[in-house]
Amino acid sequence: MIHNLSSCRPKHINGAQLSRLLLFLIHIQLQALLRIIYDSLKIKYTMFHFIKLQLFEKLPPVVTTNLKGKTVVVTGAIIEIGFETAKHFARMDPGKLIIVCRSR
Repeated sequence: MIHNLSSCRPKHINGAQLSRLLLFLIHIQLQALLRIIYDSLKIKYTMFHFIKLQLFEKLPPVVTTNLKGKTVVVTGAIIEIGFETAKHFARMDPGKLIIVCRSR
């Protein structure tokens, strides 16, 4: 069913009011879209759940295997996760451990 909304809209609207109205409508649409995505993913975690998982849940065991005779290439190994990855692979006794990084 199509409704005639011409009688509902204001007769005089300035640019600032129109901008606020459009931003409000975009905001409502984004909220609806995020709610649909949230519900479809079945994400039911709150901050409490996140903290509980971080503090009390056991991490899965670290995978270790013998890499004797194999070549391992780690990129970005000068800092953070790349550095920890390179150390982990070094403990696994690879034939060659190649660390690739940019110069600072």
